[in-house]
Amino acid sequence: MKKLLAVCCMLGLLIGCGSSGPDLKEGQWKIKTKVIAKGLPFSMPSGSYTVCLTKDNYIPKQGIEKKNEHCKITDQSVSGNTVHWKMECDDNGVKMTMTSEITYSGDTLNGKYVTQYGGMSFTTEVSGKWIGKCE
Repeated sequence: MKKLLAVCCMLGLLIGCGSSGPDLKEGQWKIKTKVIAKGLPFSMPSGSYTVCLTKDNYIPKQGIEKKNEHCKITDQSVSGNTVHWKMECDDNGVKMTMTSEITYSGDTLNGKYVTQYGGMSFTTEVSGKWIGKCE
């Protein structure tokens, strides 16, 4: 019985180790965003940006973490082709938290970011498509 349990545990570890991250095509991606903020009397503008994504760097950072050294990813996990992460920032004393989820499917992605900032909450819908090699 102990031998069977040990074999099952080792198989579970091997299966977990074989996982190499989400199914994404490495290269330059065009990411489109649409912010949905309930309670505002106006619509937030849609946006887009390009980013280089790899199997080792699969979180499409729009620059919020790069522009503000007070931002950091506090939690990150991968389940199949879905990536989850949390980011916290301090914007001149105002705390911002973002909980994100993106699912990759080869050369496309879809997901959302839920942001809490200064008492406001908004959701950003995200879609993306591979457009070529990284520049």
